[in-house]
Amino acid sequence: MPNILNETQIANIALSHLAGKQLVDKNMDSSIEANLVNLYWDMSLLEVLRAGDWKFASKEIELTPSDEMSSVWGYAYEYPDDCVAVREIVDPKKTAAGVAAIKIPFEIGLNAEGDGYLIYCDVEGAIARYISLVHSVMLWPPEFVSVFALRLAYNMAFPLSQKEQTKNTIYQLYLQALNQALATSMSEGYRKFSFTSDVLNARRTS
Repeated sequence: MPNILNETQIANIALSHLAGKQLVDKNMDSSIEANLVNLYWDMSLLEVLRAGDWKFASKEIELTPSDEMSSVWGYAYEYPDDCVAVREIVDPKKTAAGVAAIKIPFEIGLNAEGDGYLIYCDVEGAIARYISLVHSVMLWPPEFVSVFALRLAYNMAFPLSQKEQTKNTIYQLYLQALNQALATSMSEGYRKFSFTSDVLNARRTS
């Protein structure tokens, strides 16, 4: 379900949790509230996206190989530009439609230049499923909007209210909303697990 709220309305939901002054335009207002909203907006979005496996922001792509080598892993791949958090690495040779293969070990590391990340694993032609940075609020489901607004409110709580208790209260509300929203997200789709050894098959049928 697409979101019908714009950025200013979402900012005002966050401010309503703090009894803050409502904004007319998030990008044009010059109030303290507007300055705090714009200061914490992008950071709050990254925090919430990294906090869970959001299906609306999930993307799968074949990774681009890197020339860099690892003493531990067989393959290195470029970290996708829009990636917020890698959730799993998929071996296309062992995955059937609608079936989630056994999770493949991987690791994230800094590249040699120190200006980007690499994904290391032992799979040739690896596919990554990751959480993409979705800036457009029109693509945010309503439950994600609620979580984001609470995270934004949490980040603004002490600068705006100067009360640690207010910040703690908002954080608890955020955690509750996050758990509920992630449960809803997980219900959107289902994959069967594949079993690739006699031992696992025996466990499955026992």
